Amino acid sequence: MRLLPKVMPVEGVVDVDIVVRGCPPTSADILATLQSLISGTEMPVRYTKNLCNQCPREKTGIMTPQ
Repeated sequence: MRLLPKVMPVEGVVDVDIVVRGCPPTSADILATLQSLISGTEMPVRYTKNLCNQCPREKTGIMTPQ
């Protein structure tokens, strides 16, 4: 599998209304986000920082273009 020469975040390609953070997002976070959207009483929190930068997991096997 070859990588594309340029990687873009999804929000660079399409409009994104809500992001559920997590790697992967927990079912509780997904449920809370959906419930807040359906109820219309409150909007989910909009995050401004990348969760990957706060990740304690060791980053191995990072893919790079060839």
